[in-house]
This record gives sequence, C-alpha cells and structure tokens, in this order.
Amino acid sequence: MRGVLATVLAGCMLAGAGAFAQANGRVFPPVVLAAKTVVILNDTHTMTVEDGATAALKQWGRLQVIDHVDAADIVLHFSKASTHDTSNSQTRDPKDNSQSYGFSVSSSTDVKMTATAKGGFAEFYSTSTGDGKQKAGRECAQSFIEAFQDAQRLKR
Repeated sequence: MRGVLATVLAGCMLAGAGAFAQANGRVFPPVVLAAKTVVILNDTHTMTVEDGATAALKQWGRLQVIDHVDAADIVLHFSKASTHDTSNSQTRDPKDNSQSYGFSVSSSTDVKMTATAKGGFAEFYSTSTGDGKQKAGRECAQSFIEAFQDAQRLKR
C-alpha cells in the first residue's frame, strides 16, 4: 500500500512540475510566460539603474513597461546591497623598535533584481551584478530576458 501511495504521490509531483517552465534551473510559472506588462520598482536611489533596465526591456519589445504596480503582470524590483570590509595592521621595525600602523577600508555595492508575478507568486527569478548605475540595470534586465526566452523555448 505504501509503495502504491509513494508512486501516486511522485506522479502527482511530476505532473505538477510540468506546468512550470524551467530555464537554467529557474522556474517560470505559466502566468509569467503569458505576461504582457512589466513594472520596475527602483529602490537603488539611482535613476540610471531604472533607465538601463527600461532601455533593455523596450529594446526586447516582448513586455510593455508600465508605471503602475497594480496593473503589471511582472514586477522587477531593484535594490542595492553594500558591503564594507576594514582591516588594520601594526608592525614593529626591528632596527629601531618603532611602530607603524595601517588601516584600510574597502567597500562594494551590488545591484540586485528580483522578479515576482501578479497573483501572489513568490519570487521566481533573481540576479545581481557588481556593475553600477545604467550598466547594472541593463545587465540585470538582460539576464532576465535571456532566462525568459530560455523558459519559452523549453515550454514549446
């Protein structure tokens, strides 16, 4: 009885998984592949990130970029993640016993893009880049476009 139940359960899971197209290990729900509109939410505080993403999406032409979240089929959300590393050092000169001190700071900022679909779907795609400004927006959008196209090819 357990063997039959396990087989039925596995079959249901496989049938359900077939309803979603996968591209590069990412699942694109059917509602995403049927989407017609996209909105960009830009929390990077850098307008050129949005400009780069908008330019890439308009050049592609598959989705219409709109301004209203409630009307959009797909939401692309851009945010920044900053990291700061510090290090300090102390050395002693063996000749005159003098000390020297050093301190360094390095920082980096990544732009992250996540995609969600209308209808309460969880995040179905994300990408990030260390590039800044317009290039970051364009690069993230282009990555999404390529994954979207891969998912469409797999669906056929």
